[in-house]
Amino acid sequence: MSVTNPEVEPSTRGSPPSDWRQVPLGEVCEFIMGQSPPGETYRKTPDGLPFFQGKADFGKINPVPRVWCTSPLKVSEAGDILISVRAPVGPTNVADSTCCIGRGLAAIRAGSQIDRNFLLHLLRHSEPRLAKLGSGSTFQAIGRADLLNLSIALPPLREQQRIAGLLAKQLAEVARARAAAEAQFAATKRLASAYLRDVFEGAQARRWERRPLGEVGEIGSGITLGRKLSGATASPAPYLRVANVKDGYLDLSSVYTIEATPGERQKYRLQLGDLLLTEGEILTNSAGAPTGATRFLSAPPESYLSGTVRSVTLLSGVSGRPDWVTIRKTLLPRPREADDRYCNDKSEST
Repeated sequence: MSVTNPEVEPSTRGSPPSDWRQVPLGEVCEFIMGQSPPGETYRKTPDGLPFFQGKADFGKINPVPRVWCTSPLKVSEAGDILISVRAPVGPTNVADSTCCIGRGLAAIRAGSQIDRNFLLHLLRHSEPRLAKLGSGSTFQAIGRADLLNLSIALPPLREQQRIAGLLAKQLAEVARARAAAEAQFAATKRLASAYLRDVFEGAQARRWERRPLGEVGEIGSGITLGRKLSGATASPAPYLRVANVKDGYLDLSSVYTIEATPGERQKYRLQLGDLLLTEGEILTNSAGAPTGATRFLSAPPESYLSGTVRSVTLLSGVSGRPDWVTIRKTLLPRPREADDRYCNDKSEST
């Protein structure tokens, strides 16, 4: 689906029209920088104003109250744009009621020269630029001056409203397409789960021999971070963390390295086809229901395991952190040779 709209292109591509102005954001907006009130004024139930402290309180469009404050220091009004000014810098939401804001947020109030919806789209488009402004310090953050001096291209008000209306229509179309794709993906996952249940919980599976996993596979732990090498020769080696092992796939966009000795490289090296599991968390499905404590998938070659990733199996019904005894004693259904063809036929049909 194309989201390019020829009606928008003249106003957003190439040189801006002659009636557009380049102005600092502070010329057309008012800013309220957040400030955290005393801790004794916080409430966990509705008492006072909703208190938003940072991006963690953001919803899809409007923030979601988790904490309230009886003595707010900085107040935002309904309709203000809330922007995260401390790591991460740039994400936005729209206040839907009067609220208290902490130091992780700023409220941006549109003036008479700028349409609020146009401003919201503009800020979201400018998020990478804002994030870059805050990247120079140890703790990513931007201040009032960064927002005041942010240079923007400002069309006439009626053009702003036209652009905002067109963007709203296109983004609604994108949202519908995304929802349809997510629903189709969820249905596909449910179908795959049904096939697996048919294979491993059906009448044939109940006749299969069950043997401890430790008897039919090698179970390997991960390399320990922070260990002492005691002068041993070591060199950087890539290793997989929990963050790399996702639900059904590996995310290799950020692979860390660790100093490893030749012996550790030999011991912890993954082989193509190894199955991986993570420990220390409970997975949930799209409905929020627990599905176990592990994920597994084929491992890539030339990589290693961290101490929070182990290889071989999936433990269903385990919560928290699986231990070695539990892993080794997990009973694994072992189909007869004749049933192997049945399992393969089922898997190929998915």
